[in-house]
Amino acid sequence: YISEDEKYLIEELTLTGEINGTDFGFLREMAGRANYGRGYISNFIDTGGRLSVLDLSGVKIVAGGVYLSGDDMDLGYDELQLQHNDEIPPIVFWGCNRLSSVVFPNDLSYVGGEAFTGTTWYDNQLDGLLYIGNILYKYKGEMPENTNISVKEGTTSISCLAFYDCKGLNTISIPQSVTVIGKDEDYRDNKKSYGTNHLHVICGVFYGCTGMTSITIPNSVKTIANQTFSECTNLTSIND
Repeated sequence: YISEDEKYLIEELTLTGEINGTDFGFLREMAGRANYGRGYISNFIDTGGRLSVLDLSGVKIVAGGVYLSGDDMDLGYDELQLQHNDEIPPIVFWGCNRLSSVVFPNDLSYVGGEAFTGTTWYDNQLDGLLYIGNILYKYKGEMPENTNISVKEGTTSISCLAFYDCKGLNTISIPQSVTVIGKDEDYRDNKKSYGTNHLHVICGVFYGCTGMTSITIPNSVKTIANQTFSECTNLTSIND
């Protein structure tokens, strides 16, 4: 148990047992960003939390619990809930620049889009394809023109926004081990303008890849998220 008084003072933390969305919200605050606020998420309140080293290797992630909430947020929702077991939710540590080291659970099956954008952990990764275990999380850095990519064998999923605006991508080949290309990240929205329980969906794995002409998707893939190929204006060939 971590009290409210001490949670902003802890710099290194190792967890075991089950954690859910509410726990991720607590960790987010420990790492320096409030899990509530107004306006765009990057403007959320700095809590002063000092968490920099986070070891999740001994945890089991379970669905349920709110990890982020806000009022009048530009992204169009006011409450984000963890939807699935064994997944790190999207944008959960966005802007937590004190977070420099993360050890992930062995049974992790998916990482939500932009979960670690703005963290020191992410900034310290090498440019290029960034894998978290068997998950292709992100292409980091500026992609050179006419880049041809072969996703490595053993990869099981590709995160939302993994290739967002990678205009230099020409072709990409995905191996038979992959079953998920993005997930429709459904956020509960209680705003009156939408009515209760409205689900706001964002993803776009290859959004804005205007240079992409060809992609190979094997028949092992069972899930392709909404908007995966939005603004891929030169995509003419999808092979299996």
